[in-house]
Amino acid sequence: MGEGTRRFAARKAGAGSPVGMNAYLPDVAAIVAAYDQKTWGEVDRAHGELTQHHGLVPLLPLLIVACRSLRSWKARKTLLFYLLPHARGYPAMVDLALDLIHDRARMVREEALGILAYSLERRALDALKQNLAHPDPDTRASVVAAIDAIEHQDHHRFLDRDHQGNTRWIVRPR
Repeated sequence: MGEGTRRFAARKAGAGSPVGMNAYLPDVAAIVAAYDQKTWGEVDRAHGELTQHHGLVPLLPLLIVACRSLRSWKARKTLLFYLLPHARGYPAMVDLALDLIHDRARMVREEALGILAYSLERRALDALKQNLAHPDPDTRASVVAAIDAIEHQDHHRFLDRDHQGNTRWIVRPR
């Protein structure tokens, strides 16, 4: 994890304050242990328990940091799914997605590409263009769609790949 990401996580979580990274919020190791499960049900249960107790928004910086340490692709995919609605407010989430477009699990790559498309961050374009020759055809198609969405500053284009205007991507907090 880069120094900038660490500082960002500490600032967003309110490190040093009564509700910062202390007894009130779990540490990154506890989050990794909770999420790193084998089945979808166990991952969802862990997410539900953590977010019910702490709320999603206070956990966001910690979840972003923890995601890189998760061994379970199901855990990484689940976290990205829940993080998506916040992609425009947390630059560290774009950094995470840029790392995870190289993930070995196709479903994780797809979620990461969706985050980049939804973020509309132009700084992602170079990394995306380097993946235009990805060996997986589904990933290649999603890379092209993410580039299209960012270049046109229209996240709907990630799903509306034929540009007919029949598909809208409504992202709501989860």
